[in-house]
Amino acid sequence: MCWVLRRAECRGDYSAILWEGKQHMPDKQHTLGQYETPTDVADLLLGFCLRRPSDRLLDPSCGEGAFLARAAKWLGWLGDGPNAPPDALWGVELDPETAVRAQTTLPQAHILTRNFFTLQPGGPADGLPGSFDVLIGNPPYTRAEWIGHLREEDGRQLDLFDGLPPSAPEAAEKRLLMPGQLWDSLGGRSGLHAYFFLHGAQFLREGGRFGFVVPNGWLDVAYGEKLKQFLLDHFKILAIIESGVEHWFDDAKINTCLVVLEKCSGPNRRAANMVRLVRLKRPLRALIPYAANDYRRLTALEQLIPRLLPNESRITPDTAVRVVAQADLRPAAK
Repeated sequence: MCWVLRRAECRGDYSAILWEGKQHMPDKQHTLGQYETPTDVADLLLGFCLRRPSDRLLDPSCGEGAFLARAAKWLGWLGDGPNAPPDALWGVELDPETAVRAQTTLPQAHILTRNFFTLQPGGPADGLPGSFDVLIGNPPYTRAEWIGHLREEDGRQLDLFDGLPPSAPEAAEKRLLMPGQLWDSLGGRSGLHAYFFLHGAQFLREGGRFGFVVPNGWLDVAYGEKLKQFLLDHFKILAIIESGVEHWFDDAKINTCLVVLEKCSGPNRRAANMVRLVRLKRPLRALIPYAANDYRRLTALEQLIPRLLPNESRITPDTAVRVVAQADLRPAAK
């Protein structure tokens, strides 16, 4: 069973960005995998995930707060006032300078300058609530191997990795990005974005929505099998969305997809879920035709999203959607 409507094409691009990183010494943005999320992409994910004005939302790698800023706008549209409710918006950002800019831009949000992989839901020392209605974001596009190479050449930029897997005995005294058990769960071969799915799941309440922008390589390579199995075991996979007409992150030199999940502990309910594999045939700006601050965007997305979630496979001038039962998906399939 195919997971996507077309073969993923990002492996060559991914190799290119790794080589570019090693040879040309990218700046901190590229080292940390920081790429600002376009408004149209953020709004499409929010349209799937943010359903009530009382929803509490977490971006575990918030950067300068692009998703949180859009979520604040959406909560105002959904509610009775221009502002998000208190304690509705939470973000975690590893880079201190970026976190300060996010907090300055969004004084109503709670921005934690922390390593997300060291946080636990509801931990009193961490300051996070017990669970969230929405986890959403654009996790770093960075591979551990890339960071290891860069550390050898420019140690000033990198204190995230020590070049060793966290499970290595000699790594015990080093500063590590994530616990060894989490690292080992995917074999240490996946990009950082994959671990945000695994660690982020415990912060999401039952029935809560998960929306991420991620590279689409995990759909088509061997190391994605464990991640796909994890998603099948913990979520209804509502939609996987790619664009056939535009790159959402030109600077990243990598093809991306949107992953929309709903946390579900019931195996029968997960198996009965219908997964929509979507390829967009028009740019998002054509599908969401209103300006960023125009409340009519909310209405446009309320009309668009049901078209992306049909009950049977469908091809239209705007989209190609393949509908498959989640029970028929196999993690080893490309």
